[in-house]
Amino acid sequence: MKKVHATFIFGAALAVALVGCGGKRIAVPMASDTCVGMNYADVQQAFNDSGFANIVLVPVDGFAKYHEDGAVKSVEIGQTIVCTGWEDDSTFPEDDTIRITYYVVDDPAPTATPEPTPTQAPTDDAASAAPVYEEYPDSDNWLLRPRVIVYPLWNGNNTKVVAYRGVVQFDKEMMEAHITSDDYKEFLELRFKDHRLNWLTIDFLDGTGIWISSGLYDAYGPLEENGTVQDAVGYMEITKDGWIYSAQ
Repeated sequence: MKKVHATFIFGAALAVALVGCGGKRIAVPMASDTCVGMNYADVQQAFNDSGFANIVLVPVDGFAKYHEDGAVKSVEIGQTIVCTGWEDDSTFPEDDTIRITYYVVDDPAPTATPEPTPTQAPTDDAASAAPVYEEYPDSDNWLLRPRVIVYPLWNGNNTKVVAYRGVVQFDKEMMEAHITSDDYKEFLELRFKDHRLNWLTIDFLDGTGIWISSGLYDAYGPLEENGTVQDAVGYMEITKDGWIYSAQ
């Protein structure tokens, strides 16, 4: 296992291929680089006008300081084989999937610190035991800004809530660029260690995330439906010198 000291490293390069499924090939309306930063509706219309009908929109959380509401983060073309980079004269099968990922930026948060508010909880007699989180909309630690969504964990008969799990949605690019070791440790202290969660998930909204089950050795990889990681790509390990990402 190779260990890498870094702000945040996933260490996996995306495979790029210009091969699609069968069917008539049609030209794209623009190069992949041109799409980035445009409004998603304009990109969607451009691909529609070019003859692509299978268009999927994928919203992800953005941050007002860095992103414009509705701005395209990325465009992918393909189904089994996905292409993430192409020129303006490239062609693809007309039945290929066009996946447009764009940022959604909420209205600016109030400057006053809000009172702690309960998060989502079941409506049974165990609801009073659900964790309650303070919100930090103006924190310098961007990882503390998203709210924690709390889900109940039921017993085998689905008759009683026996525990809880939490989910925080966060952008992977922001994680890589702006979250330091101290930010991550503070996040664990305020969002996991002092609350009654069986596990906490950082969901990157691209099918991957971090499964925090101990706060000491946390798995990164494809997320299961319940927010766990069963096929880890790497691990986050807290040490006295900060945290280390260890590629599997």
